[in-house]
Amino acid sequence: MKNNFIKCIQASLISGIFCFISCVASAQTPVDKIPYGNIGSLSLSTNTQWLDDYFGKKITDSVQIVGLGEVSHGGIEPMDFQVKMIQYLVEKKGFRNVCIEHADFQPFSAIRNYLNNNNLKDSTIEKFTIESNFTSALKKKFSNLFFWLKAYNINHPQNKVQVAGFDLDRSTHIIDFVLNNYVTPISPSDGAANAKLFENLPNELKFQKISTWLKANQKLIEKKFPPADVKWLKFHLSSFEYGIKETSMKDGDFKEINNDSSSRYRDSMMFENVRYFAKSQKTVLIAHNAHLTKSDDLRMGKRLDQYYHQRYYLVLTDFSKTANIEVEQENGSMPYVTKSFTPDETTVAFEIMQKFGIVSGIFQHTEMSKLRLLTRTNNIDAKGISFTSIARKNAFDSLVIFENITPGKDGKAQ
Repeated sequence: MKNNFIKCIQASLISGIFCFISCVASAQTPVDKIPYGNIGSLSLSTNTQWLDDYFGKKITDSVQIVGLGEVSHGGIEPMDFQVKMIQYLVEKKGFRNVCIEHADFQPFSAIRNYLNNNNLKDSTIEKFTIESNFTSALKKKFSNLFFWLKAYNINHPQNKVQVAGFDLDRSTHIIDFVLNNYVTPISPSDGAANAKLFENLPNELKFQKISTWLKANQKLIEKKFPPADVKWLKFHLSSFEYGIKETSMKDGDFKEINNDSSSRYRDSMMFENVRYFAKSQKTVLIAHNAHLTKSDDLRMGKRLDQYYHQRYYLVLTDFSKTANIEVEQENGSMPYVTKSFTPDETTVAFEIMQKFGIVSGIFQHTEMSKLRLLTRTNNIDAKGISFTSIARKNAFDSLVIFENITPGKDGKAQ
């Protein structure tokens, strides 16, 4: 009896040891799978069920800001995804603000009017896309987005979607607009005098002169113009002032793309503009990955994460094989050329392809962290300079990886 009892104890100990070894071995065995969602139809004529199946429980009712990133400004697929996600967020999640990485005064004042005025025809958008200096991928995105939003607003007159540009304004068009629409109607002599004076003044002095006049005539302006117009006037002038300051930080040389001080300043002001537009509304942001990431201290996304915390949900885009995209060229007859890029081998899109054989899909940052994947992403700027993001904890929430990215029609191969 005693011997049997000892044998039972020994058997239990051995079994426990084997179980412990097995558990340790299992924990150390490389995982050969990663959860992901498939990318469905990106056409606006199809439903958004596949997006709801994936994001329905991830983008909760408490989320106020959703960032939708693009790996470059010159590729079709990431932008088609952004537009499809906006359709989903508007229809299923109650989002009513769309803020875009672009100066607001031109063209978004006109776009807002188009979206809110049922009498304005689609030729407004066609004219905008023809005249704008965007990549053809951006033109396609904006055309599809605004046509769809117009139809949505017509069918939801009490619950319309609004758009705004949150980037800094570097164009002097706002000065001409103020002269023609505010100064001259109130004082034709002041308008004529300033128009002549402005012919030879730098932007900083133009802004100072126009600001001084507006302050001196504030009561007349508020009496003559609707409050909404005065509100937008103040915002546009502030955005222009920010643009002047950012330009001065670069000493007038826009090639200094890695200038930390100007980058930090630009993104900090874009963050303030987003807060101004968003207020308590559910807001979608569309911008380059680099501006939206939560991991870079220079960027707007870091400030959004620190301010909104769990109310900021970020979806970035990337590619695993090839990106053929439109980028700016310094010289030549066409504003854009098409260049080909391959993913950096330290990025998570490349690593997922190598380790798991998956070339496209939607992935969660939490799942990548469990597998100890380095969540670095590809980025290609407007001039075609490729760089990788900073890989830190919670750099994004979701990552949409395309196998290949294709360009628009305007860029010539380089």
